Amino acid sequence: MIFSGFIKDIQNHKINDRWLVIIGAPMLGILMVVMPLILSNKYLSELNLSVTIGISVLFSAICWIGCRHIVFTLWKIFPWDKKPRLHLLFEIPGIFLWVTFLGFVFSFCITVIIFHKTFYFNGIFWYNVLIANFIAFFVTTIHEGIFFYFQWKYNIQRSEDLEKSTYEAQYEILRSQVNPHFLFNSLNTLA
Repeated sequence: MIFSGFIKDIQNHKINDRWLVIIGAPMLGILMVVMPLILSNKYLSELNLSVTIGISVLFSAICWIGCRHIVFTLWKIFPWDKKPRLHLLFEIPGIFLWVTFLGFVFSFCITVIIFHKTFYFNGIFWYNVLIANFIAFFVTTIHEGIFFYFQWKYNIQRSEDLEKSTYEAQYEILRSQVNPHFLFNSLNTLA
């Protein structure tokens, strides 16, 4: 079966979604820089555009990989089919804390190391953390949606296989009842 391998891969954390990370994280990083340019025709950073894109892509990649690890770990510890409430109870705060921590580290490093200024928890910081969390939850929803899609396909395939084996078993029972030897023994018993 095709999908049983997918389920085993999920349980062993061997999902091959590298293409999604390799393409998605850089596109997301570039999009986070370009969207303000498109929407307001303003460049919002004091840094060079290529440096800003580089930092944004790095942030997106680290954020994506960390959220992916949280999701896969929780699939193993709290599977959706057995403990969905615990899965959500740990997934939402886990992703929120990871993205907020990562946002703090990046903001602190950019402010202190690059600009040589004092770091403050101001409105801009919390706005950026809010946007980063929104994007992280969107990406997590995509991962969970992909998982549910393949789980659904696996369950349909499994249901069809079980139905097929039930029909085959019924056929074998009928065939054994019509077997001439069985029929001869039954007639002898009746006689």
